[in-house]
Amino acid sequence: AFTEAARRDKTQVEPRLALLHLALEEGRFADGLAEAGEILKYHPELVRVQVLRAACRMGLGELGPARTELEAILRRSPNQRDAQLQIALLSWKEGKATQAEAIFRDLLSKPEASDLRPLEGLVQVLLATGRCAPALELLKAE
Repeated sequence: AFTEAARRDKTQVEPRLALLHLALEEGRFADGLAEAGEILKYHPELVRVQVLRAACRMGLGELGPARTELEAILRRSPNQRDAQLQIALLSWKEGKATQAEAIFRDLLSKPEASDLRPLEGLVQVLLATGRCAPALELLKAE
């Protein structure tokens, strides 16, 4: 149904955004990248789609272009939480655990109701770097 709706009206965001989310969830990053491109053709101002496009690039292993895109978003909107989270994940993927940890901690210091992604990211970094006790303490505290 989403594909049919997107085919009928290429300018409509909702069906293409649903297809983009589905592609990301299913690990079909090339399809997600294509959907993001189609959305941005008609709505280049949609920062959330730009962030999702960078996430697709990360999934495809295009780490340099993903970083370039995320850094551009953060230059325009330094407090864009989703872009900050993606930069943290990208840093982790690039082997920069210290940088990823710092970003996750910063995001945790600015809590947003029901957004557990920074906590999850930080716990994963701590566990992966062999710091199980601090990860457990963090979870207990939260």
